[in-house]
Amino acid sequence: MTLPTVLQIPSHMTYAKALGPAHTTPEVASPTLRIADLLAQPRWDFDIVHLHSLELVTLDDLIQLRKRTVAEGVRLVATIHDLVPNIEANVGDFLTKVAYIAAEADHVFTLTPQAAEQIAALAPHAEPAEITPHGAAISIESIPAVPVRGSGGLAVFGAFRPYRELEILVRSWQHLGDERPNLRVLLRSVTRADQERDAALLDLLEETARTDPRLHLTVAHTMLGDDDLVDWLTGASALVLPYSHITHSGQLELARDIGLPVIAPDIASLHGQLTTGPRKHLPVAWFALDSLTVDDFPTCLRHASELAMDTADRSSATATEDQEHVRAVRLAERAEISERHADVYANLLTKTGERV
Repeated sequence: MTLPTVLQIPSHMTYAKALGPAHTTPEVASPTLRIADLLAQPRWDFDIVHLHSLELVTLDDLIQLRKRTVAEGVRLVATIHDLVPNIEANVGDFLTKVAYIAAEADHVFTLTPQAAEQIAALAPHAEPAEITPHGAAISIESIPAVPVRGSGGLAVFGAFRPYRELEILVRSWQHLGDERPNLRVLLRSVTRADQERDAALLDLLEETARTDPRLHLTVAHTMLGDDDLVDWLTGASALVLPYSHITHSGQLELARDIGLPVIAPDIASLHGQLTTGPRKHLPVAWFALDSLTVDDFPTCLRHASELAMDTADRSSATATEDQEHVRAVRLAERAEISERHADVYANLLTKTGERV
């Protein structure tokens, strides 16, 4: 039997790379391939399009994509990670796209029961989204042999995003006074547009790093590889997720993989990420979204520091056993996720007949 050919868009995500390699023929696509570029291709030589992001895609793009998949006899699968945009400013427009793709795709995956409920509310007449988590946030090979947590202070990383409140974090950390721990900040994938749009925030970070040796700033213009990111986090005492809104966090999964305590917003779908898989009881200091202010967030940071101290005294033997367990669980989880996607792909082709 000929394996189905699946075009993953975008194709660079860690979990997307691992989907069904034994059961499908992945179509090689540039990580920057846009829907408009795909629509411009005169011939499609694949069976399934699996869309992994609605960011920076217009509703018209999605409508035209659906028309083309129907005309070509190609099936459309979507994974809906987020129910609030990470990059786009207009939440209403984003939710319109979520509702459209939830109703129109041949199969929809999402990551937690809470997200599935929200999708059902947005598209009440659509088939329910299937709940299938992403699994490991980094390659299994990059999961360290021992937890990375130590006494190196709080860490925060990511690209400039409107939902990542770095200024509130830094000013709150400064309010801790002389007792404040080190704060390590990694800005990655920083573009010229980011530097222009977020110049004031970048100036604040750079000036603080110059005048306060307890703030360590790293600016990278590319994504860091998994091993490099783990190295950067090694020795940190807790990972801070200063999100003003979020549905799903790959950083929360990363913390589970490397054994690092987290301070995260008290969001139902984030709690839902911790109900299965390794480290269901990952040490997390949950903060209410309305406490993400300079007046209230210092208290949350103190809690995170205390949490890190409470979890730092485990024996090295126990810590190594923990990491071996994480690797084993993640390997089995990845195989299960891959098998489930392969089943969905195969069933979609069986229902419609293979494309000629």
